[in-house]
Parts: sequence; structure tokens; C-alpha cells
Amino acid sequence: MLFSSLLALKCHVELTSFTAAATVNGVELRWATATEKNNAGFTIERSVDKTNWNSVKFVIGSGTSDSPRNYFYLDNNVSAKSCYYRLKQIDNDGTAKYYQEIEAAGIAPSQYELFPNYPNPFNPTTKLSFSLAKPGSVTLTIFNAIGQNVYSVTKDYSLAGIYNIEFNGARLPS
Repeated sequence: MLFSSLLALKCHVELTSFTAAATVNGVELRWATATEKNNAGFTIERSVDKTNWNSVKFVIGSGTSDSPRNYFYLDNNVSAKSCYYRLKQIDNDGTAKYYQEIEAAGIAPSQYELFPNYPNPFNPTTKLSFSLAKPGSVTLTIFNAIGQNVYSVTKDYSLAGIYNIEFNGARLPS
């Protein structure tokens, strides 16, 4: 019984999005969680080659929460035209988990563009990417095969940049 109680204390963080957008001030990183259990926080790591990673910043987590949480960090020390970021989530007991890396261009884009999702087809997650040439409000809507709106993400105000959103369709019918 003690063994199963210890397993129940292990951390579980449900990451719902992780985006990077190039701005005139640097790269804006945003991520959100649906739930957190025993979450000490996140180490943001950056790389220019997806091989050598450097710690940029530690952001304190919400511990245990059943409510959605939003996080933000502005990396104003970017020197490359393109770089990669990943999150290392750390439990209160020191156990760590890495989340998939995302790419961020170091220079704001010059046009609006919606890129193909990857991978496609997907089950249950895919990456949605788009670029904004100028700051403004954004709504990203996903429709099913018969044209019904099944998912929407609204960003009230976004700076010019490239955005990558991890979409999880596990809760949607196939």
C-alpha cells in the first residue's frame, strides 16, 4: 500500500500549449497547463542546433492545481536568426520531464501565413504554426470534415512573430 501511495505523489503536468514568437524585443515564450501536481517549475532551455542546450531561466510552477495556469517569459538575449526552445518540467522531488522543442525565428516575419500542421495525419497531437506580420488579435479555429467548429483558440493581442501551438485532439471525436 505504501508503494502505491508513493506512486500517486509523482508529478503530472498536462501541458496544453507552448508557443514562441519573435518580436522586436526578443522571443516571447508562452505556455499553459490544464492541471499540475507536485510541480516545482520549468527550466527554459535554448539551442541553435537542437543538440547543445543551455538553461535560460527557471520559472516557478503552481505546485498542485486543477485550474489552468498560464506562463510567460521574454528571452531578450537571442542572437541567432533561428533558435529552438524546450521546457524541462521539474517535480518537487527533483524528477524531470522534457517537453517537445519548438522553433522560433529571431526576426519578426514580413507576412501573414498559416503553415501546414505537422504531423498530418496525427493522433492525438499535432503542431499548428502561423506568422503575424503586425501585432493584433488572433483567433485560430479548427473545423471538422463537415465544417463544424470543434476548437478555437483566441489570443486577445499578439505581437508580430511566428507562433507554434501544440494541439491535442484527444478529447474530440475522431
